[in-house]
Amino acid sequence: MREMNDWSLAAQVREPRIRTYIALDPTLFEDESVAEVDRCIALGATGVKIHPQVNEHFPDHPALRAVYARCEETGTAVLA
Repeated sequence: MREMNDWSLAAQVREPRIRTYIALDPTLFEDESVAEVDRCIALGATGVKIHPQVNEHFPDHPALRAVYARCEETGTAVLA
């Protein structure tokens, strides 16, 4: 998933009209979720996209609470 985020962020650098929403799976990243958000925001990510149905988690997954808080702090959009 990090590779996909890196690919998307690199595409955004090449084509400034692209706005990257990184992919985040709280069951994959768990305690590293906020670190991935921070890393990608620093690289220019506009938002975070979660796929509860595809990744088989609920939008209130415990690892997402800290992600939502960080996104609120930084003004980063969340798309589900």
